Formats: sequence, C-alpha cells, structure tokens
Amino acid sequence: MKRYFQAILFLFIAVSFSDAAEGQSIFSLNYIGEHRFRGGARSTALGLSALAVPDSNMAITMNMATLSGLSRITLSITERVHMSNVAYQDEESHQNRFAFPSAIIAAPLIEGLVFSIGYRTRFTGRADFSLPGDLVGKPDYSSASPPTEEYELDSSLYSIPLGLSWKINDRISIGGELQIERGSIRDGIKIVFDNYNYGTSYSERKRIFTGTSWAFSFLARPHSRFFIAGVIDGQIDYSVKEYITHSRSDFNSSDSWDFTLPPAYSFGVAAGLSERWWVTSAFWQRAAPDATGFSAFEGALGSERLVAFGLERRFNNESSFWLSRIPLRMGYYENIWHMELPIDNPVKSRFFTLGSGFGIPGGEGALNYAFEFGKVGSSDSNGIEETVFRFSVSLSVSEAWGRRMIEKH
Repeated sequence: MKRYFQAILFLFIAVSFSDAAEGQSIFSLNYIGEHRFRGGARSTALGLSALAVPDSNMAITMNMATLSGLSRITLSITERVHMSNVAYQDEESHQNRFAFPSAIIAAPLIEGLVFSIGYRTRFTGRADFSLPGDLVGKPDYSSASPPTEEYELDSSLYSIPLGLSWKINDRISIGGELQIERGSIRDGIKIVFDNYNYGTSYSERKRIFTGTSWAFSFLARPHSRFFIAGVIDGQIDYSVKEYITHSRSDFNSSDSWDFTLPPAYSFGVAAGLSERWWVTSAFWQRAAPDATGFSAFEGALGSERLVAFGLERRFNNESSFWLSRIPLRMGYYENIWHMELPIDNPVKSRFFTLGSGFGIPGGEGALNYAFEFGKVGSSDSNGIEETVFRFSVSLSVSEAWGRRMIEKH
C-alpha cells in the first residue's frame, strides 16, 4: 500500500508546481475570482448535491462530518480540467485549462474520531492576453507604431483546513474545522513598443490576503435510508496588504485594509429509494460580500446561491455483469454568483453532471470521475457567455495504522 501513497504524493507535487494551474470561467477575471465548492468528483457527479451523502472511501467531501466514518488513514486528491468556448459579440475564444488540485489526508485517532488536514482553493482566476494600445502625444512626423499592452492576472484564495470529525453514535456525526485562509491577487500590465526609441514599462498590483475562519457541520440519520446534513462556514475577516509597483520606483505605493466575506450556510438531504438508488439535494447561500478594495463593484455584489439535485445508483459487488456493478451518478445545479455584470444582472451558471467510479485493483481506495456540461453567464444579460465542459477525477488511497506498525517491525 505504501507505493500508492508515494504515487499520489508525486502526482500532487507535479501538478501543484506546474505552470498550467488554472481551471476557471472567464468571469473569474472579476472581483475575487470563481468560487470553488468543496467536495470531490463524486460530489460533482451528483451536481454538488452530496452534502448528506456518507462516504467511507474519500477524505474530500462536501461535509467534514462524513469523515467520522473513516477507519483507515486516507489520502485523497482531486483534479479538474476545464474546456470552454467564450462568445462576446461576434468574437469567440477557446479556453483549455487545468485546476489547482485539492488534497486532504485524514487519520482516525480512535474509533469514530478522525483528524484531517489539507489544501483547497476557495476562489481562483487567471488570465494572460495582449491588446493593442494607444500611443499618446505622438508627433505627426513620427513613424512609431502603437504599443502592445500585455495583461496578466493570477489569483488564488485558498484554505488550509484543520478538522476533527466525531461519530457520536450510529445516527449522528459532527465535524469542526479551523481554516487558515491565505492567498493573493496579482495583476500587471506591460506596455511593449516595437520602436527601440521607446522603453518598455510595467506596472503591477499585488494584494495579499490573510485570515482565519471556522466551520461546523453535522450529518444525521433519522432512518436507515434517509440522511440530513448542514454546514456553517464562518465569516472570514481578511487582512489585505496591497503593493503597487511601477517601472519607475518613485511611483510605487502600498496600502492595507480589512475585507470581510460573510458566513455561508448549506443544508442537504439524501433519501434511498432502494438499497442502490438514492436521490440527493442541497442548498447553499452566502450574503452579499464586502466591496472594500473593489470600487468597480460598489452596488454590483449580491448574494451567492446554489441549488443542486442528484441521482445515484450505488456500487453492487454481487452482480455477475460488470456494468451493473459500477455506480452511476447524475445531477443538475444552478449557481448564482456574487457578481452582477452589469448591476442587477447576476452571473448565473447552470450545469448537468454525470459520473461513476471504481475501486483501485490490489489496494484499498477508489477512483471517481465526473463530467460537467453547462453555461456560465448570458450574452443577453451579461454581454458575454461561456459554454463549458469540465472533467474531474478524484483518487483516494487508504491504509490501516495496524498494518503500518507490523511492516515497521
């Protein structure tokens, strides 16, 4: 089993430090970026409705209370690929990106009490493109051509969660997290001239976010085929430091302020129609956030909401035909973003999802995958529309503590 841990750690390091660490909508270029909901590929395949779904194989779930069911040390990693077509007026652009992976490791301290730590992205955005610029004050006799403006954005607000999950009894589990909040938003512009008589200029603005927050969740089973769950993701009080640098250092400046992201609340249910067939649903909401430091969004930020539904046929190892053994998952969700572009026209995303999974041959673990098909924004309402296809994959491996002790001796 040790080789599985080595393989997944190598994969995480290789992807984490690659240059292609982006995987978000074109709308993520605005405000603090695109919201990344927690959970792995199984949650995604169920349309982000898996809040009340217990999972004994994965450490990356939508509800930390479900980790109390883990009996082995478990390491999970989730990666997402984003492909889309962006339409703006008569122009189109094709985008192909990779998401920065999430990773969680969970270890049972005693039966029913599990500690977890990891990394997950909250908001992300990235861009790198060029536009023709203007040559201001050019004399009539000058043959200098207009410059090129090269714009770059790289942003990521992320959490390092430290969690405890406790199975109180067979019907109720709870979970709590201390979340270390970090990240930055960096955007810069370089003005490049073809004529060597003009020098290249560069300006960059970097905002560094630091803070802490907490989260609490529960999972209850009032009936053998009915689960209910809830999560409170506490308010984040960020401290922001801004640094603006220019080609001429005498124009450099700095500033600092506080930025508040309100608490989020979610509620979900999972009901079994039979031993294998289950329906799921979830609702998530956060009130309108602070626009401090983002003057362009004054009056253009609203509440964010998610409504999600899913249907799952669970794994069955007793069937003789392999296709009838594997799980099948499908779902639908609608996410209303915080951003209103323009004012009173919130950005909306609507997605259909599909996925499945299987156990890892020769070891304890699972691999789940999911497909998402949908749209973000609207040409009529927001002036720009993005047709999106996403592929997510989650890999999880586990090992018993007792087995490691035997191998040591």
